[in-house]
Amino acid sequence: MKPKYYIFKHPVFICSLLLLIVNDHYLKAAYHNIITGKLSDIAGLFIFPIFWAVVFPRYKKHIYWITAIGFTLWKSELPQPLIAFFNHYHIPLTRVVDYSDLFALIVLIPSYFFFDKTKPANDHRLITLPVAVISLIAFCATSPPGYFSYVPHQTQQISYGKYKTKLSKQEVLQKLNKMNIAYNLDSFCTHTSRMPHLIEMDSKYCDTCTIQEYILISGYQSNHDTLKQIFLRHETIKKHNYIRVLGYRYNSNNYTIWEEDKAIIKRYAKTITKELIPSIIE
Repeated sequence: MKPKYYIFKHPVFICSLLLLIVNDHYLKAAYHNIITGKLSDIAGLFIFPIFWAVVFPRYKKHIYWITAIGFTLWKSELPQPLIAFFNHYHIPLTRVVDYSDLFALIVLIPSYFFFDKTKPANDHRLITLPVAVISLIAFCATSPPGYFSYVPHQTQQISYGKYKTKLSKQEVLQKLNKMNIAYNLDSFCTHTSRMPHLIEMDSKYCDTCTIQEYILISGYQSNHDTLKQIFLRHETIKKHNYIRVLGYRYNSNNYTIWEEDKAIIKRYAKTITKELIPSIIE
């Protein structure tokens, strides 16, 4: 069976590839909502099996089945030991266990028929080869890990992305005052190895770090929970203001509590992203 390299220059394939790249590397961080959370799954599941079916056309059906099973396993808790192994050696490998993402598997059906029904076209290798290379890179370079808060003991590792606001840093602080939310300004030292970390430390012990200021909210009372020591940072990027959630202290002596009590962590995350942040940035 002759490989269908012409598919790589089809507008549908190229648009899906662009959607995957833009969503992974811009939209998720800029908007961070349920739509951006699903777009990459849909776009990726559409073009991923097409790519490998073009490369290995004799195994098309196997590739689609492997894609469906692999995605299902990846979205479950089963790969966690493997992920923990890679992260232990500072190889950034992350994913969110969210079974609602499995609805994206339905896109494999139109993907399969698109592969079968696409008609041959003139094979301009100047287009197909770069698109194929970019596709392979996009599959490997998914959403980069954001900032991770790491303070040994009683701190949860999270990465919530950033939220756009029209308020300057001073206006955010004024709003916190009006809301009677107690806070302090502090700083941390950032450095980049293979995975970025945020570490509370004295800058005099780190000559390769950049000092950045953050807002430490002493406590926040919602309708259901009381969160202590929430770490935020105000950023200005290309004249746009953002609030980034860095982390929060959790009442536990085990900083890997994320894997032990997902229900509580998920509820706390919702409290921060759906209650606290909107009340600050609006």
